[in-house]
Amino acid sequence: MHVNCKQRNLIYCTKDWYRICESCKASDSQWALQTKAILDRLQLVLAERSQYHHKKIQPSVQYLGNFLGVQKLAIDTFTEELIRVGSSAILSILINHFDPILRKATNLGCWQVISPEEVSGFVTSVNELSTIQNKVYRKPTIIVAKRIAGDEEIPEGVVAVLTTDTPDVLSHVSIRARNNKVCFATCFDQNVFMDLSGKEGKAISIRLLPTNLMIRLVQNLPILKF
Repeated sequence: MHVNCKQRNLIYCTKDWYRICESCKASDSQWALQTKAILDRLQLVLAERSQYHHKKIQPSVQYLGNFLGVQKLAIDTFTEELIRVGSSAILSILINHFDPILRKATNLGCWQVISPEEVSGFVTSVNELSTIQNKVYRKPTIIVAKRIAGDEEIPEGVVAVLTTDTPDVLSHVSIRARNNKVCFATCFDQNVFMDLSGKEGKAISIRLLPTNLMIRLVQNLPILKF
């Protein structure tokens, strides 16, 4: 029986999970690090499977939807809803619950990256992403949002969304971020997030580190209108 690469990765993660459960020790930072590594790998598998199914299914959905006169919103979200009703969605929610606990136990960085992209843009701070989801930004914009439900659209012109909320990797907004190459990350440090919110209107760059994000102010960022 042929088993593709993604399925093999899922099998390896399952084996590693059973192994790590058998060796569980209280207050063992190394155990927590190994567990975090397994969940990070599993989260990556789920994200890759989501993108794979989206690329395979969505073109047919688009064709049939247009042919039958289905509303655009239903066509655009059909495949995402199909992905979220499976067992992968439950697993994604569980991983999302464990991540901040393990991150604290291992003293890892304060950022959980859902869609890894290196970008630069101008900071706009909002309380809820839903309040600006239909807006169009004419310059590269980095949204700093306190609350994200997970079902919002990412506005046109936005290159990154940073939040203190924890939407799972299979939420609508997470899938959209990955498909549109938008940086999307959760911050677990309120001080870092408040400092970022205070950079309203300023230009910053976001660079990826192995377990964190590096955010810096940028001087003279070209305003490239979309």
